[in-house]
Amino acid sequence: MECAPCPVIETFDNIDDMTWAWKTVHENILNEHLSERIAKVRSNSLPWMNSHIRKTMKRRFKTLNLAKETGTKKSWDEYQNLRNEVTYLLRTAEANYWKEKFELLEAGRKIN
Repeated sequence: MECAPCPVIETFDNIDDMTWAWKTVHENILNEHLSERIAKVRSNSLPWMNSHIRKTMKRRFKTLNLAKETGTKKSWDEYQNLRNEVTYLLRTAEANYWKEKFELLEAGRKIN
């Protein structure tokens, strides 16, 4: 930021041109020094998925790659534990989701 050509901005008389120049200078600096990150955005996610399950799945995936890379018993055991934990989390989350749905449906029928 110290090396940014800020005096160039002051050469403009119009405030809109100065804003454009300032924005261009700073965007160029950011693009040069920060890498772009690509993220998946899922629009049709399962209704019972939450951030805890996703984070555990991500840890499981990283542990699987490590286990494949190293081949140690410890890394494979850790992967198997995470795999079992993800399975448990998914099953209980789905069961709770459907239980709540059926309870709401049953409560709706009693009210009507």
